[in-house]
Amino acid sequence: SDYHAQLESYGELIRTLHHGRVTAPTPMGWWSWTAYYFGISEGAALTNAEFLAAQLRNFGYNFFHIDEGYQYARADYTSPVAYKFPHGIKKLEDQIRRLGLTPGIWTAPFEVSERSSVYANHKDWLVHNAEGRPIHAGFVTESPDTDTNLDPLYVLDATNPAAQQYLREIYKTLTDDWGIRYIKLDFMDDSAIEGYYYRPNTTALEAQRIGLQIIREAV
Repeated sequence: SDYHAQLESYGELIRTLHHGRVTAPTPMGWWSWTAYYFGISEGAALTNAEFLAAQLRNFGYNFFHIDEGYQYARADYTSPVAYKFPHGIKKLEDQIRRLGLTPGIWTAPFEVSERSSVYANHKDWLVHNAEGRPIHAGFVTESPDTDTNLDPLYVLDATNPAAQQYLREIYKTLTDDWGIRYIKLDFMDDSAIEGYYYRPNTTALEAQRIGLQIIREAV
């Protein structure tokens, strides 16, 4: 009879069962997506970081988050677009930290776009249908305001040992090399699809939890 109390009870159970870390302060800062969408660049990022550090950091706005648009394709998260980031992401993030900000970055860990190196070279790493073909799972769209489709999407099979090693390498690079301390994991709903996985009789959510555990261990 009390839907709010029911939601509170549900949340408390999830927190207890999965040891949710709910006492951390809410992260505040700047992110690139709603200002630049795919147009984010090194110059725009640094300009905003300098403003954030000078004007808002003392009010608690200390996270600096680069969203989608820096990478060549979904799945190629350690391959920045060269003409947008001519000095690479590592050097930019070094500058972000020197400004006293916490660097963050966007990923969609289980999405693979058709123009990515994973799709081109490792289609066996993808979730397949009964006929052995990668399952098409949507498109990259240009922005929330348009239906322009840029790239077909597929789903990484997180039960495949080679795909697992790819995840480890990606997220170790982001944290150990680039110094990222906040990682966004996007499109988790889109990439939880049923299909034929490397590990037989695996559900989409089981596969996703396996992938998340690998990412957690890597970072």
